Amino acid sequence: MALRWHVLPLLISLCIIGCGSVEQEGRKPLSDGIRSIERWPGEGVPVLAWHGSGDSLEVYAHPGTTSPAGQIAVRDGQKLPWDRSLILVEKPGQMEIVEDCIIAGFVYDAPEDGQLKGGRARQIYLSCGTVLEVICYAAEGFYIFRHDGEFIEMGVGHSCQRMLAEPRTRWWVQITRDGNPAGWVPVDGTAVAVVERRF
Repeated sequence: MALRWHVLPLLISLCIIGCGSVEQEGRKPLSDGIRSIERWPGEGVPVLAWHGSGDSLEVYAHPGTTSPAGQIAVRDGQKLPWDRSLILVEKPGQMEIVEDCIIAGFVYDAPEDGQLKGGRARQIYLSCGTVLEVICYAAEGFYIFRHDGEFIEMGVGHSCQRMLAEPRTRWWVQITRDGNPAGWVPVDGTAVAVVERRF
């Protein structure tokens, strides 16, 4: 699950021609994309801890469910070991290309069971008026996009890009106790929070 941008060449954006704004109204809806990705947001392996109120943590049988399957005893500041991490894509975002450009990115192989694994760095030509699905935030200003059936990790902030809508996602991890799965919990940054990252 190592992040990919350290192998990317210097990001470039070669602006060729402007096309002006593309009106959202009447735009063809984007196709349904991937529902979840087995990874975590941000660089480095997150270390999680409990900082909620009370001395029990509700756990869920599956990520995204609303009814807890049970509780585990916790104390404030207690580290929470985990063995799986999943980003649920509740609603993809959209990014518009406002002028032809070429951007360096990492194109993943086809996902298998929600996991993006192999792939290769590539210069990606994007034409004016293209709208990409924004799947989720990756790290360090990089996002994962879906375009023409491919999943692409690349940076944002180039003059040829315009973010129309951020993706709506939720991060879940499977907590373990004594090396065994104890249930899934959402990482909301308050009750369950990242306290450090290991590199």
